[in-house]
Amino acid sequence: MITKRIICAVAGLLIWAVSAAEAMPMAFNFTQSGFSEGAVVTGTFVGEDIDMNGQLSSFDGEIVSLTVAFSGNSLIPAFNLDSSGSIWDLVYDLDNGPLGDDPAEGIQIFNLAFSYQAGAGPLESCLDPGVCGAVGAIEVSPDTTLAHVTVTPTATSEPATALCLGAGFLGLVWNHRRKAYA
Repeated sequence: MITKRIICAVAGLLIWAVSAAEAMPMAFNFTQSGFSEGAVVTGTFVGEDIDMNGQLSSFDGEIVSLTVAFSGNSLIPAFNLDSSGSIWDLVYDLDNGPLGDDPAEGIQIFNLAFSYQAGAGPLESCLDPGVCGAVGAIEVSPDTTLAHVTVTPTATSEPATALCLGAGFLGLVWNHRRKAYA
């Protein structure tokens, strides 16, 4: 009888932990093609939907890091930008769609030499459809693309899943023990 109570208490705690799980950091890769001479922008960002509104926003302090790499072409040389050495902002809806399909979405990052903008946030024309991405360098006309930014979530472990598996395993053990003593 005591074993049954212990198992029930542990299962209850696991269920409570799963239901009370906070937002976890999520990592995303992104790419944008369509620049001159086949150049592409690639990058990553990591964020946590702290306010649980289905959107990651640097304005709400939900983006932990951002990196951007441009492959380069004859118009704009290759460059790398990251959140530690640049001025930047990012908004992304967690709807599994491309970045820029909503008026609030976008990436903007720049330093003294290079810049990258994408999505409808910084480039309103992205909704028309129109220019959805631009890379630039000091004293050089920007290179633009009509392509949306493709965003792909990277694999991250989810504690809630592990807790559910643990609760299921405990249930199987309890059921097996119950049948063994019956």
